[in-house]
Amino acid sequence: MKNIQFLVLLLGFTFSLVTNAQTKAFEIIPQIPEPGEQITISYNPELTNLKEATQISGIMYVYDDFKWVIKDISLTKTGIGTWETRVQLPEHAALINCVFNSNSQIDRGGKQSYSQRIEKSAGAFLAWGMGHSAVFQNEIPVKVDSTAFVKDSVALQWIQSEIEHHPVSYLSAFYQELTLNKKVQSSAATNRIKNELRFVLTNTLNHHQQYDVQKTLKLLEGTKDKIFIDSVQKTLIKKYPNGVLARDLALKKIFLQPNLDLKSKQYLAFVQQFPKKDFEDIYTEVENLYNDKIYKAVAYHSFTKYNDYSIIMNSLKEVSFANLIDFSRQLIIIPFEKNKATKDMAFFQTLRMYALSIIPELEVRENRVPKEYREKLSLSQWRQLVLQDAAEAYFAYARILEKLNNYKESQRLLEKIKEEYGCKNTSFNEVYYRMLIRNGNLAQAKTYFELCAKENKLTLVMKEIASKTF
Repeated sequence: MKNIQFLVLLLGFTFSLVTNAQTKAFEIIPQIPEPGEQITISYNPELTNLKEATQISGIMYVYDDFKWVIKDISLTKTGIGTWETRVQLPEHAALINCVFNSNSQIDRGGKQSYSQRIEKSAGAFLAWGMGHSAVFQNEIPVKVDSTAFVKDSVALQWIQSEIEHHPVSYLSAFYQELTLNKKVQSSAATNRIKNELRFVLTNTLNHHQQYDVQKTLKLLEGTKDKIFIDSVQKTLIKKYPNGVLARDLALKKIFLQPNLDLKSKQYLAFVQQFPKKDFEDIYTEVENLYNDKIYKAVAYHSFTKYNDYSIIMNSLKEVSFANLIDFSRQLIIIPFEKNKATKDMAFFQTLRMYALSIIPELEVRENRVPKEYREKLSLSQWRQLVLQDAAEAYFAYARILEKLNNYKESQRLLEKIKEEYGCKNTSFNEVYYRMLIRNGNLAQAKTYFELCAKENKLTLVMKEIASKTF
């Protein structure tokens, strides 16, 4: 009976896709794409909320080998009113989902969503089930319209279908299947979870699968099932002494160490045991909570107690983006703001020395999505986030360069962050206005002055310059 129900459901979704193609709101050519081939994505905004848009771009989410690959797509308008692009699918593409946008407007496809399964690939049904389930929306990048969500029981059928059609997917789908099964059959879920985990542990697990075991344990009751949870964790650590759980526990232990000298030694040993390059494929909740905090504590302890900046300066290419931003704040932004009125050029030269190491690294990071965002953001979304977070550092450095008469590089940075600041920051307005006057761009300076005046963001210095100039 269940198989018949699921067959009806499958036919219903297939009919929806065919209908979608016929109305031309969203179409993939060929209609049944092959993994690794080049496809055409066609979008007709006449049937959507982007009907009046003059420019349209998009983001394509592809589930490939049980990982999400996120790509920006540029669309070109055709003579018949559709917008199209050609993209190359990854070699193991199992599901394609597209979101289209114009300025602040977004079209996710409504109830049907702009999604296409490639059912011959492992992961197709799994990705579809996760993508259309409200349960996993905080764990995956695909954000379909809420009207496209299905019941937990239906999402469970999709994931069970994945395991049926692609048995190789089991070790990458057991966590999702057990999560939904608990919601659907809560009374009978505990024994099933325990039995499945016992079987899972008999297999060789990659990092993601090890972490899925950890997440599955959270489905159990911590106190009531403590003995079983402890036994599973002991098995994981014994079987994978340099694995994901062992690393998480080591991070927790270091974080709780109150002695900063001991914390520093423990962290150096931690880096040796768990090399960063070996864990580029996994990002856990524990790493998110503790790793950056530990590194900052060790780094700041080094230069506050021993006046040693080497641990920071020698590791700028390896530290997280968040720590890099924090270092720019501590070594460039805060010192500059406290002493910007000084006449001591040696002070600004010292800040420039730090900036020469930090600022170029920030700009390098614009083109490299770190692992904590790799399955969340496209490259353009990441660049936007970097510019938002790094704008303050870029601005501080531009002002330092102005103090040192390096106007060309200062101007480059000001132009880089102009859109981020707009005319809403008086400090930026003054420096940018001064740059325009210095370059002899009087017409542009006058227009900029007027824009700032409309925002009521003029400074006394800007008024004095305008009075003398005009």
